[in-house]
Amino acid sequence: MSVKQPLVIDYVDWPKLLQNPPLLTSFQSGWSSIHLAHYRQPSIDLPEVSDPQHMVIIALGHQAIELEFVSEGRLQTILYEEKDYASGCIEVIPADLPCGVRSISPVQAIEWIHCYLEPTFVAQIAHESVNPDRVELLLKRKTADLLMHRYS
Repeated sequence: MSVKQPLVIDYVDWPKLLQNPPLLTSFQSGWSSIHLAHYRQPSIDLPEVSDPQHMVIIALGHQAIELEFVSEGRLQTILYEEKDYASGCIEVIPADLPCGVRSISPVQAIEWIHCYLEPTFVAQIAHESVNPDRVELLLKRKTADLLMHRYS
């Protein structure tokens, strides 16, 4: 019995997996450690993929959206409601962690921003700010971020 391996993709490969191209990206900006992409899709159905960058996903919008996330063999259903967008909910996905997502409720559009962070950059910031041996990036789903809430 073979185990299905996740698709390994880089930040520039994400548009190939989605129905619509990104609305805006920083891919041609010459940035080296951080990249951004703004997406709007009618739905989403991604297999488990693994990205060598850490990702912070910022959900945008106001309509309720129900999503299924799969990671490390665990399936989780998450409902985004208007209050979640207002509180600045984000997703944090560590580098090389396979994750898949599928929309399971009909919506007009799903909109989000991907922020891709190079692990060496995050390690450098951790080294300059705190003891890097005590820093670990963990998978976080639908987590309220006070800074994002302040600007939403």
